[in-house]
Amino acid sequence: NLQFLRWVRTRTWRGRRIGLVVFRGILAFIVVMFALRFAQRIRPYIPDWSMARAELTRQLEATPGRHLVFVRYSPNHTLQDEWVYNEPDIPGARLIWARTMSPRENRQLEDYFSGRTFWVLDADAHPPVLRRIKQDEELGRLSE
Repeated sequence: NLQFLRWVRTRTWRGRRIGLVVFRGILAFIVVMFALRFAQRIRPYIPDWSMARAELTRQLEATPGRHLVFVRYSPNHTLQDEWVYNEPDIPGARLIWARTMSPRENRQLEDYFSGRTFWVLDADAHPPVLRRIKQDEELGRLSE
């Protein structure tokens, strides 16, 4: 709020005008945060992640059966590009999205949703890579 910044500018402490220093610090912080956010969004042309998610959702929903997709993110994943959204009735959904976790947690999820086709998605690959997990493949390796 602009009024807050005007108030900060007028503050003194022990007779010293520290408000101006704090005011400049706040403005510098805002400028740096804006620059970082702007730089985060500048990257080579990559098709919009939401379009890729919508296309994969259409493909999986057209595939017979029920599916669970383990989404694997890279360490430098953009937080706003979230793939894991589900219907309110998760157990009843034909398609479930889940983040990869520890090997034990992946196995528990696989056991809970047995009878589904399991997939792993490398969400930060360009383009995103979806592959089916074979029955004999160890799900624990997904989090490596």
